[in-house]
Amino acid sequence: MALGDWTTATAALQASLRRLAASERRARALGHADLAALYLRRGHLEKSLRHWHAFLGDFPALCSDRANCRLDDMRKLLASYPSHPGAAALLRRTRGLAGPAFAAPPGGGFRRGGGR
Repeated sequence: MALGDWTTATAALQASLRRLAASERRARALGHADLAALYLRRGHLEKSLRHWHAFLGDFPALCSDRANCRLDDMRKLLASYPSHPGAAALLRRTRGLAGPAFAAPPGGGFRRGGGR
């Protein structure tokens, strides 16, 4: 696969998602997030939204810094589409979900005193 080969990358990610077992939630969620970001960067908003919704379907069951980062990425990427009903609905769906700002610091537990 050549660097920047979008078509091959999306086909490989889709094939990978089809092969994942139902129990492989983290891999499936991250795959959907990666596909969603790829589609959005190519201007395919509707396809992107479908994959972001699939990502969010698995997200609550995960305890993963990578998933938290993908959630933060999704929020940043979709902030460019405030008037699109599908993007707005997806962002509403993320309310109350913890992203990196709320993740536990290394070593576990939450920091006291404003997160410093």
